[in-house]
Amino acid sequence: MTEANRLYELAATVSSIKQYLADENLKEQLAAERQRTELEELKKQQKIESARGTLADLFSKYIENGTMQEEGKDEYRRVLKKDLNKDNPDIASKKARDVNAQDIVCILRSIEARGSSSMADKVRTYLGAAFQYEIRKVNSYLPKIGSVAQIFELTHNPVNDLPKEYSGRPETRALTNEELKQFYILSAKQKT
Repeated sequence: MTEANRLYELAATVSSIKQYLADENLKEQLAAERQRTELEELKKQQKIESARGTLADLFSKYIENGTMQEEGKDEYRRVLKKDLNKDNPDIASKKARDVNAQDIVCILRSIEARGSSSMADKVRTYLGAAFQYEIRKVNSYLPKIGSVAQIFELTHNPVNDLPKEYSGRPETRALTNEELKQFYILSAKQKT
């Protein structure tokens, strides 16, 4: 059908072809505007979602900004590399806000499976500390310094739901004179 035939048939059904074409043009513009707005909103949501940190991001941030000493950070980095990223990549790449107690249990079971009960409990403690650190930091009434590169939107600490399963045997031996001397020397250095 040619354009002339279409306009002829249209003239029989509408009172003003000019007004009808203007209305159709307006409808097309509104549809294009709505589509552009939806696309912009989708891009905005994708940007927000990509800014949300994963469990590995949360743990890494805790390592870098936490209050632990430098020697302890090496242990945490090893846990991040092996127990999270290598052994449990699907959980490590999960958004931190979506991690639940069963995810933590999966991580701990993989450590337990290699015969490391005490390490599983340490990792439980490490992960709990990372979640708690972020929750406290976000909920602090003190002013935030610097820009926030990642958001975690944590509402709870999933590790809080897990019991402590391992209790190590306490040592019963006394310190030797040399060990006692080292203890006193370190204590004196820390006081100064």
